[in-house]
Amino acid sequence: MYLHITSLCCTDRMSSEQSSRDSLLGYAVLAVLLLAVIAHEVYEVPLNQLLQTGLLVALVVISYQILLVLKDIRRKL
Repeated sequence: MYLHITSLCCTDRMSSEQSSRDSLLGYAVLAVLLLAVIAHEVYEVPLNQLLQTGLLVALVVISYQILLVLKDIRRKL
């Protein structure tokens, strides 16, 4: 019984940490989109250049998320 309650507490904490990461990632994506709109409208940066930059940022974010998942898996083992 104690082990079950402890595992639930750890699961809640992990899901809370994941939720915090997800919301932070969401805010980061919104900030990048806002900066892209400002760069295009104010500074007249071409859309294809913004797209290339956006793809690079997306690759970095995806790589970071993969590293976090691998870190969680390693911690569980």
